[in-house]
Amino acid sequence: MTKGLKALFNTSLFIFVIALLASNSLMSADAEPLNPASMPQRTVQVRLVQVETNADLIDSPMADAKISIQSGGAHFEQHTNKNGVAMFDAVPCGGQIAITTYNESEQKVFHRRLVCRAGTVNLGVITYSGGGNPVLEQRRIASYAYDPTTGFWRDKNGRIVPNRVIRRIMRQRGIAAHAVKH
Repeated sequence: MTKGLKALFNTSLFIFVIALLASNSLMSADAEPLNPASMPQRTVQVRLVQVETNADLIDSPMADAKISIQSGGAHFEQHTNKNGVAMFDAVPCGGQIAITTYNESEQKVFHRRLVCRAGTVNLGVITYSGGGNPVLEQRRIASYAYDPTTGFWRDKNGRIVPNRVIRRIMRQRGIAAHAVKH
């Protein structure tokens, strides 16, 4: 550091310490100190999607699936709608969140950090594939099917999906790459 920067830093630090001491001395004896627990907790709306994936890379929504979350001492429970979506309102944010999904007699818990931001926080897609354990993924819902008459993969609108996209999805999901014909 140069002498000028050191002098500026020391002056800024000195002013900060003086301001801190002044603010503490201005507090009256009966004034209560700031208590973080008494401050209002920031909350967000949370969105989770639960799907079942088949061999054609089509995500089928799991309707009426039970999902619970725990955040900041608060517990929330919802069932997914017909599109596999569960929405949670006023969830305390800024810390860890525990997401529990239930499947018949089993339950699986995922942990994520819930950030405070405007709008809805999308925590991802809970995917069940082939009757295995669920996985919480940060991705969009996919709907691709192989068209054997043309030899191409198509999306839900009938458009051809590039093979690089199909290979990437299969790699992410651990599916054998031989299913891609080209």
